[in-house]
Amino acid sequence: MRTNTSVKRALIGSSVACLLCIAMLFGSTFAWFTAAISSKVNTIQAGNLDLKVWYMPIGGNPETDWEIVSSETKLFQEDALYEPGYKEAFWLKVENTGTLGLKYDLNYEILSEVGGTNVDSVTFLLSDYLNFKVSQPMKDEDMPFETYKSLEDLDDLKIITESTLSDYEIDFDGLGDEESEDKESGNKESGATNVLTTSTDTESQWSSQVYHLVVLEMP
Repeated sequence: MRTNTSVKRALIGSSVACLLCIAMLFGSTFAWFTAAISSKVNTIQAGNLDLKVWYMPIGGNPETDWEIVSSETKLFQEDALYEPGYKEAFWLKVENTGTLGLKYDLNYEILSEVGGTNVDSVTFLLSDYLNFKVSQPMKDEDMPFETYKSLEDLDDLKIITESTLSDYEIDFDGLGDEESEDKESGNKESGATNVLTTSTDTESQWSSQVYHLVVLEMP
């Protein structure tokens, strides 16, 4: 009986020791798989890319006369009578309303056009005689609305490019001090990089909104 009791005690002790070893091994393995390092310095989050464009006729009040541009906005005068010397102009405000800095391009395209016939029975297209200009981007500190109050103030306007409307699909993606080449005409015009920062970016030389003057004229 004593021998059997001793054997039972030995078996029980061995079993307990094995269970303890298994528990310790499982605990160390679980800790190895679940260990993590956290940092409170770096934060990764998605940004928001958003842009708004506003319109105002030249000479308007920049405090009250801005209108948001949509697909229904009539930027040019519908009842205009084009003749040599005719000119009209309007402001575009390009505003970065997102959280990411961005670059943007301005371009135009003729969707449809009906030709005419002059007094000599010669057919012509009005787009061959209308010039289209876009100014370099201006910031609030440039005091653009004080500098260009009316059509008479546009003689010294610094432009990105100038072309007739028939030279359509021209990119106004200025290249800083370099020159950009018109796709159709091959004319080279000096440009300016169109850059918008976020509203919280105080170190950049650019602001979260800039202004362009767009001019349509018949020389």
